[in-house]
Amino acid sequence: MNTFAVVFIDLQGSSVMQNKRAALQRKLFALRDNLNAQFATALAVPFQIVWGDELKGVYYHPDGLWELFCHTYAFMKDTPFHCAIGLGTIDTPIPQRGPVDINVLDGTAFKAARLAMDELKTYSDITYRLRFGTAGESQYSKSLNAYICIFNDLIKHMTPAQYRHFVAEIPWHQHQKTNNEKLVSRQATWETLQRARINAYRQAHKGLQSLLALGREFPALMLPGSDDN
Repeated sequence: MNTFAVVFIDLQGSSVMQNKRAALQRKLFALRDNLNAQFATALAVPFQIVWGDELKGVYYHPDGLWELFCHTYAFMKDTPFHCAIGLGTIDTPIPQRGPVDINVLDGTAFKAARLAMDELKTYSDITYRLRFGTAGESQYSKSLNAYICIFNDLIKHMTPAQYRHFVAEIPWHQHQKTNNEKLVSRQATWETLQRARINAYRQAHKGLQSLLALGREFPALMLPGSDDN
């Protein structure tokens, strides 16, 4: 049975910011076009705008999903968003030719993505608004979400100075260094990052990527009831 990853990207608070809604929607259209161009070969169904402030798309495999989130995070910059990813099956056929209306597709991956989005919106004060879901809340999705919790906890406990250096050192944040930052020695920067536990972040980064790669190698991890004891 084929497994897929359904991705929902929802603008945070767009429904209550009527005065900014048009600008936010333009940014969402730009994100749609960017993701569809950047990740074309990985997409089983290209991203589409749904309900005016949400993007939906379908990935063939899970192992590029962290890259997708990082790219989206950098593209959106200061525009907060939620990203929910459902891992599982698509039980309706995906047309092999012509445009696909994502709204007519259904399956465990879609249900898992919706549940993950609902759960994600109950959280506050987190930097990476990302959550994974699988049917039956398998141990696989719980493990993926544990890494996101580690990322958020590490960032939450950084001082402002540590966070500035962290953002400058993580390429996908696309932070432009100021002249003052350029004058800081590499030794001082490294010492600041060490206090920010940057090595723990890097190891968690590698761990999450490896776990997503295992999902492609062992798709049963994402199937309903596979390990939901």
